[in-house]
Amino acid sequence: MSLGHQLIRNVLTSWLGYALRILIGFLFVPFITATLGSERYGIWVIAFQIIGYFILFDVGLERAVIKFVAQFSARREFAAVTRVLSTAGSLYLMLGAAALVTSWLFGFLFFDVFKAPPAVIQEGRGAFYLLGLLVAVRLCFSPWTGTVVGLQRSDIVNALDIGEEVLRIALLVTVLSLRLSLTWLAAAVLGAGMIRQLSTVLWLRVRHPEITPNRSAVDPATRRELFHYAGISFAITLAWLVVFGTDMALLGLMASTAAAGLYAPAANLMLYLRNAVNAAGTPLAPAVASLDSRDLGDTVRDAYLRGIKYTAFGAVFLAVGVLQYATPFVELWLRPEFEDTSGVMVILAIGSAFFLPQIIGNAVLFGLEKHRYLLIALGCEAVLKLGLSFALIGRYGADGMAAATTVAQIVTCVTIYPYVMSRVLGIPIGRLLITQAKSGLLAFLVTVPSSAALSWLLPPEGWPQMFVNVAAVTAVAALFGVGLVLDPSDRKHVVEVVFNRQSGHVPK
Repeated sequence: MSLGHQLIRNVLTSWLGYALRILIGFLFVPFITATLGSERYGIWVIAFQIIGYFILFDVGLERAVIKFVAQFSARREFAAVTRVLSTAGSLYLMLGAAALVTSWLFGFLFFDVFKAPPAVIQEGRGAFYLLGLLVAVRLCFSPWTGTVVGLQRSDIVNALDIGEEVLRIALLVTVLSLRLSLTWLAAAVLGAGMIRQLSTVLWLRVRHPEITPNRSAVDPATRRELFHYAGISFAITLAWLVVFGTDMALLGLMASTAAAGLYAPAANLMLYLRNAVNAAGTPLAPAVASLDSRDLGDTVRDAYLRGIKYTAFGAVFLAVGVLQYATPFVELWLRPEFEDTSGVMVILAIGSAFFLPQIIGNAVLFGLEKHRYLLIALGCEAVLKLGLSFALIGRYGADGMAAATTVAQIVTCVTIYPYVMSRVLGIPIGRLLITQAKSGLLAFLVTVPSSAALSWLLPPEGWPQMFVNVAAVTAVAALFGVGLVLDPSDRKHVVEVVFNRQSGHVPK
């Protein structure tokens, strides 16, 4: 199968996974918020956000593994792939142990700083210990997942992620139905995660027996190469955590866990949208690395321009949809105590319209080993967001946190990001901005009148009317997107990937 076909296959399976997650989240969030209440749900999401900081123990190595595996596998150098996996595996064992010890120390010493009743804090601490164990497990298996992605098989990782999601939700629903503690919820998450990680190892061992990690393949030179690439990736991860991973914790410290609980549903929805676009970015990075190893720079530039054109259309479509339907959606979806979530959702959607297209550029920078430029952009965004957060949270609570996030995204996405991509790819900055603006304007012109007309003809006062509205607006946007935005060659690839199983044809 060609690289282009495999890339589209990877992207489509990623979108399938995120569509499933959005559906599951849509059904599950009202259940967990109603069962736990705002305070216990707030400490639950805070525990998850804090444990997310421990991704820093990855120190950027997984992206390095993906990069080098993609390069070596493109040249069929599987002995080198084995060296990368073996060397990274030895490093991750130590990183996993360090993450476990640190997370447990943090839970024991600092978890009671949040503003919540002591009983809620105690439950959250128990859950946090188990989530720390899950982080350690994921770190130990991270080089295996990175190797599968580097082999251009993100579709396999996506399938395993879907399986983990379904199993996790089934276990969580069982625990919540039995009215068990947050510790049992975390145990359910841990069990599903361990099964998924072991499945990754099993797939790689069965499908690629030529890649056999062993102690003798651990190589000091490979270790140095991994750390050289990973150093900047680690700093980028730190900046990303500030930009995307501090919201609930800051609200818990400066406002209350209840404010974090109000913010979380909206932030999670934006996370799903970001991950949906990142579904294209994740497999694009190793594909770019493979193309770069064969000196196909023009192909990389063309892929980037098409990527930002498509994502700009989708991002504006999604933002307009959120603005139109946020209030009735939240009224139908969550309990009355969460009504302020709709305002947070609207503010975050505006920022996402500017940010989502930049994910394609992030993947290109990683693939070309130019990610130091991404660090500069993210560093500026992180500093701006933190400053605005401290200025706005005390007065405006969850809305202030959302405004800080959105303003920082808009400022950096219309200034720093276009400059960086123009410099790296040699594309005039005006062309980049016009490409995004044209697609975004088309999405705006399509989505605003169609959503307004449907809301007037069929007010979304119940779930059937809401589903009809969303489905109809999505169909209209998809029709215009495929007809006016999608390039003919990409349209052909999508059709072939979607229908090759039915036709029995496998593209070469």
